[in-house]
Amino acid sequence: MSMTSHMNLENKSDPVEMAIEEYYSGYLDTELIVNNNYGKPESYPVKYFFRNEYDMPDIEKYTLSLCRGRILDIGSGTGPHSLLLQRSGMDVTAIDNSQAMASVLLKNGIKKIICDDIFNFQCQNYDTAMLLMNGIGIVGTISMFQTFLKKMELVLHLDGQILFDSTDISYVYGSRAKKLGNKDYFGEVKFQFQYKLNKGAWFNWLYIDRNTLLDICKTTNWKVQIIFENNNGQYLSRLVRK
Repeated sequence: MSMTSHMNLENKSDPVEMAIEEYYSGYLDTELIVNNNYGKPESYPVKYFFRNEYDMPDIEKYTLSLCRGRILDIGSGTGPHSLLLQRSGMDVTAIDNSQAMASVLLKNGIKKIICDDIFNFQCQNYDTAMLLMNGIGIVGTISMFQTFLKKMELVLHLDGQILFDSTDISYVYGSRAKKLGNKDYFGEVKFQFQYKLNKGAWFNWLYIDRNTLLDICKTTNWKVQIIFENNNGQYLSRLVRK
């Protein structure tokens, strides 16, 4: 559904919404805790989700330069990437399944906003689907990644592209990292947001390494271009139809 109302963070028990509300109230050093099922919790300053172009890593700025046509910013969050594209005169739609995020997007001046799950999304004829900040993680699992690729065949033009970055996190497990085909894949993890003493529900997140991505796409209608890669396992990929 489209977002046309003013900002209204209704679910006060949600840690992300609480942290954002505190940030908007003037507490600019507010931090969100992210618990996981593989190691120690990590903290993220909320202001990172409101960063401008100068605070973005090169991989994100380069991805934005590759966008063309009608753009769908999937899992847009607070919309820093949509905002930059919009300011550049690009036709961009931000989609996020969180009502609170949709409210923030509206407050930040994003013109085209959809509050929905990408798997329920019915619109078509986009030229670029973009998922940044390890955004492909929203699919949660390898099997849902394959479902996502099929969904994109319906959403994008025949010559459309999918742009996303991800990371090989096998280093977290060392020799315990399992390969695709076993019961578990090391890139399937679980996260939980926490703000102060308030904890949200656990949710699935996917980090897909480049080799697994290449293997999967061999059996799909998509071919992979690895555009950028660094020594930390992070890479940027572009998927186009075969």
